[in-house]
Amino acid sequence: MLFAVTCGAFIAQTPSPAHAAAPKPGRYKFSYEPADPKLLGELDEKLPNASVGGVLDGANRSGRACEAPVERREVSFCWNDDDAATRKWMPQGITTSADATADGSYQGREVLITSWYDTASGGEEDKGARITFIDVADPAAPVYRHVILAAPTHGDHGASFTPIRIHAGGLAWYGDRLYVADTWRGIRVFDLSHIWRVDGDSPELLGLQPDGTYQGYGYAYVLGQSGLFRHSTDDGEPGLRFSFLSVDRTGGPDALLAGEFAEPGDGTRLARIPLGSEGMPARGDDGFVRCEQIHVVGIGSMQGVAHVGDRYLFATSDGDGNGGDLSSWTPGGKTVTEHDVFPPGPEDLSYWGPDKRLWSLSEHPGQRFVYAISAG
Repeated sequence: MLFAVTCGAFIAQTPSPAHAAAPKPGRYKFSYEPADPKLLGELDEKLPNASVGGVLDGANRSGRACEAPVERREVSFCWNDDDAATRKWMPQGITTSADATADGSYQGREVLITSWYDTASGGEEDKGARITFIDVADPAAPVYRHVILAAPTHGDHGASFTPIRIHAGGLAWYGDRLYVADTWRGIRVFDLSHIWRVDGDSPELLGLQPDGTYQGYGYAYVLGQSGLFRHSTDDGEPGLRFSFLSVDRTGGPDALLAGEFAEPGDGTRLARIPLGSEGMPARGDDGFVRCEQIHVVGIGSMQGVAHVGDRYLFATSDGDGNGGDLSSWTPGGKTVTEHDVFPPGPEDLSYWGPDKRLWSLSEHPGQRFVYAISAG
């Protein structure tokens, strides 16, 4: 069923593009590269481990209710003044506890997680990527805390960690694992049992220091990477660009969805990656994870995807000064686009199944909103 026309929205229909040869999903694969378990174990021993609930109990920032300029808005909020205006960090991905579990809660909490990347320029240090845990028990008055992402490594004085310098354009939370899009490498994995409390009093330092302290660029918590699903292809198939991620709980075994941003968008693809019984992408007898489906969508400037019923819904950007669009697509069917549904700079999508809501966020300073709309 297609979206109905809403007040102020213009709907355009375009046929899906034709292609000479459909991509073969089995040629798109991933090899798993786990973090050194000894390093993870040493860091777990040296640093206090925190739960998601513990991080939220110590939330040190508050959002505020605001009216995001979106169609079919059900709830929205804004960051605090610093996060709303900063040009140092750019928000990108979003996922929710309704991705993590079927009933919508995690450790008894209703939670959003967003990602940000450091826009470092002009000689500034690139601090990589961070995520934000947001308690939305009261979405009109959310509380939240930023956590830096880091990769375990062998330091000069023992187990340490380094920044993860990626765009972090998409997130997918499933069970106890957080998946983060790495544009050209594949999908990074973070086990939420490795949230480490650090000293956090030195904004310019990360990892183990000569004085024996562990620093987190001024943040109190670090989330350590537990692995990487590195992407490759067989037989000359062009590799995927990992611009956004989501969890697919619709139509068959649960899966990850990964898609591509491109402009004008001819040939852009959407991959479905099946999840196994332990909540990790399922590896075959040859040790590789292989895509279950590869769809050629052909939509330009895609920023996020959600699978709702028989439709794939895409958030697409339309330049700095224009509202973002929402496209509905079914394999083999037409693309139906509602224009100016979102604020300028829409990003990732996440479907909150129990409430039939789409969550998203916008990136531009001064126009940053986090919002949920009816999925129709």
